[in-house]
Amino acid sequence: MLVTMMMAMIMMLVRMMMMMMMVIIMMLFFFVGEDDSTLNRGDFRATWWIMVLSSIFCLFGSIAFARALHEDPPLRPMFPSYYHIQNDELLGSWMYLFSVLCFIPYSLIFLKEAGFNSYVFAFMVIMAILASFVCFMFVLACYPSEAHVV
Repeated sequence: MLVTMMMAMIMMLVRMMMMMMMVIIMMLFFFVGEDDSTLNRGDFRATWWIMVLSSIFCLFGSIAFARALHEDPPLRPMFPSYYHIQNDELLGSWMYLFSVLCFIPYSLIFLKEAGFNSYVFAFMVIMAILASFVCFMFVLACYPSEAHVV
């Protein structure tokens, strides 16, 4: 039990450090402003802010799932009195949905830049919408049944 708890804590710390490093790298690119894409400065900044926002949602989702999967003793949910985030698994699934939703405007920026006849970026938009739909189904699946509502 203790080994499992220590491994879960180590994995959560590693995930948090990786996400923070990704945010730091993105912020460096944001302030330096150098890339090899064809985006103008405003679109370039918008894409980096979208990526930062997505990574923050993903970080909080990972923390919520680490709390939800904690075995012994079970952790009390962070927000038990709010229906839509009443357990940590549901909170984590909402955070992942918000993280994936960020890719729709991200892909739309690239589609606009490439011209609306670009099949690759149109496919990217379609896949972002499909991934968002799948994440929304995951959120719905995480809602507890009425018999288990606290």
